[in-house]
Amino acid sequence: MSVFFLSVKRPRCACLFQNQSGNSQPLLNVGIIAYPTNSLDNNNTLRTLTHSPVALLQYRHSKKKHGILSWTQTEKNTYVHGGVDLSENKYLVLPSTGYYDVQTRVQMDTYTVDMQPSKEVLIRLAVNVMAIDGHVKTLMEEKFILGPKQMFGKQLGPVTFKLPSGCAVYVVMNGREYINPSKHNTFSIRKWSD
Repeated sequence: MSVFFLSVKRPRCACLFQNQSGNSQPLLNVGIIAYPTNSLDNNNTLRTLTHSPVALLQYRHSKKKHGILSWTQTEKNTYVHGGVDLSENKYLVLPSTGYYDVQTRVQMDTYTVDMQPSKEVLIRLAVNVMAIDGHVKTLMEEKFILGPKQMFGKQLGPVTFKLPSGCAVYVVMNGREYINPSKHNTFSIRKWSD
């Protein structure tokens, strides 16, 4: 098991939504709160943090062009442990509230696809979180241009978020027909614990 260190750089933020009576209420206590680095300075002392709930999945090829990406577990290279649940091969449901590293990687390829784009295509890759009550928040996203005869990778994260128990984290993207079916297309989550 790997040991990582964390350095807190930003204050946490809360997502707000308006309920039916028009009052703003916290939806999820979600926000970019930290970046993984070599140490955690907490009152001038260093603490070592390890991971407990963890998942690493590979992309599951689909004919659909848009929407939530599907993921799979292979025997050797991927895993879901510590109470994390892979629901519908799309959603990682978290077992407990805490700080989680979230990351995804996709390999784009318009060289080897059957139908190359005739012009540039705007692609949006995002990682979202859905609360138990169904409200959705985008954790991180990137928009990029994909043209004919291009091959490159895109990665979001790893970034650390405070996420609540029972929420579902997932990856959404348009232009899925241009994902190279490579073993390097991954989606991972790791919970920090003391």
